[in-house]
Amino acid sequence: MSRPVLALRAPGTHAAVGDLLELHCEALRGSPPILYWFYHEDITLGSRSAPSGGGASFNLSLTEEHSGNYSCEANNGLVAQHSDTISLSVIGKLT
Repeated sequence: MSRPVLALRAPGTHAAVGDLLELHCEALRGSPPILYWFYHEDITLGSRSAPSGGGASFNLSLTEEHSGNYSCEANNGLVAQHSDTISLSVIGKLT
């Protein structure tokens, strides 16, 4: 299985409080089914399954506490691979 790639998708150029953030994790090579785990500061946010392969997404409604480092893990029951870490800074809503 290849090392998964994590992408953070926010509505704008900056992640702000109240925005919906999509974490998308995908291992380009690996035999399905693949279970993806999503982490914030090494704390598990949750998991998603990709029964036929491909990637999986996890959505968060952002608060200021969501600033920090994110990563994901892909596990197909034979091999588990961890993604690189992505840092996110969440800004407060402008009044």
